[in-house]
Amino acid sequence: MNDPKPLPRIAIIGGGVTGLLLAQGLQKHGYPVTVYERQPEHTTYDREWTMILHWAWPVIARMLPETLHPDIHTAYGDSTYAYDKPVEEIPFYNGTTGELMAKVPAPNCRRMSRTRMRKLCSRGLDIRWGVKILDMEVVGEEGPVRLFFCGDDKGEEMEEEVDVVIGADGAGSFVRRWLFDGQREVADAKNSTVAIGNGLVRYDDVELAGRLREESKVCVIATMPGRTFVSAAQEVLDPDDPLTWTFHTAWMWTQVTPIKVPIVGEEARALVKKRAAEANLAELFRSAIDKMPNDATFVVSQLKYWVTVPWNGRSGRVTLAGDAAHALLPARGQGLNQALADVDSLLSVFIDVKDSKPDLKAAVGRYEEDVFERGRKAALGSLEDAKDFMATEGFEKGTGRTAMEAFRRIEKDSL
Repeated sequence: MNDPKPLPRIAIIGGGVTGLLLAQGLQKHGYPVTVYERQPEHTTYDREWTMILHWAWPVIARMLPETLHPDIHTAYGDSTYAYDKPVEEIPFYNGTTGELMAKVPAPNCRRMSRTRMRKLCSRGLDIRWGVKILDMEVVGEEGPVRLFFCGDDKGEEMEEEVDVVIGADGAGSFVRRWLFDGQREVADAKNSTVAIGNGLVRYDDVELAGRLREESKVCVIATMPGRTFVSAAQEVLDPDDPLTWTFHTAWMWTQVTPIKVPIVGEEARALVKKRAAEANLAELFRSAIDKMPNDATFVVSQLKYWVTVPWNGRSGRVTLAGDAAHALLPARGQGLNQALADVDSLLSVFIDVKDSKPDLKAAVGRYEEDVFERGRKAALGSLEDAKDFMATEGFEKGTGRTAMEAFRRIEKDSL
């Protein structure tokens, strides 16, 4: 009797939430999978932020092993918040007057810490930290994929052979550029007309911190012509001590001439404060920016996007997921949720490969048909959402093209 054919060996390039959750799901179903991440293990990133998880929330439980389910709350921005309401509400303010315009329902909504979510999702996985992919080679019609890496710490080169490569390496994806054979005009993410100042802030003002935390169970948003303010709890170390609370603060504005190189540190903080002062931002939100201490980690950059273009997956052996497959603007938190839709779709394909033994090319092709259509629609939709964030028609009545209307579409989204 012949031994059963072993399951394909899978390499995931990129150790973000997309790659890690997919690896957990694949490992859960018996696949040999290794994640390759260029950053050192659990680095604290300068470009740190929180993420909204809403309609794709059920994917988390399907991917993570049951032993990790009790710890999901540790990845919440405010891990002390129970999220015991079936529908959370996101407050929207008029950034000019400070008036509360509406509280928009957000079913299944959670605010997640990017760093702590990665830590949770990395448990029990085979992860090669601190390695940078240099090149790839597909061997023959049915042969393996050779991967060539460089170790960041010692600069030593290494080579691996796998059966399938999944690029989950973000908006600037190397795997995407490789799939398009260096056609940078096709493969590279494009500049939007929106800039963002993004950072983590721990306030010295106890009253200010208390007000922000009370407003931002999921997040608080203030919009005005061409500008948007967002704040959310990123970490609450001691719920009784506001001086230990860290907030994710973001200030977005229309920026037609792209910021080519990210601005960091003191220069970034000064630019954000200047842009907010020019806008005459209403109180609470103005103080949230004006009172950023000098040690606040801030980065200013141009937001980028990539509208999905069908790729040649080399007979199902190389594909993309997450921001690598569709880089979205962050207007209403679609990036993480669409990434989890990729994870869910890909895992179902590989479960089918394991159980029914269909042709790998055809199986991965089904996933790609889905992501080609869904990814393009989501990326274009995120551009429209960003316009809504920067628009004012119907602002006073809560109708028309506004940030509130963009978020109301969450209720209509589904996995």
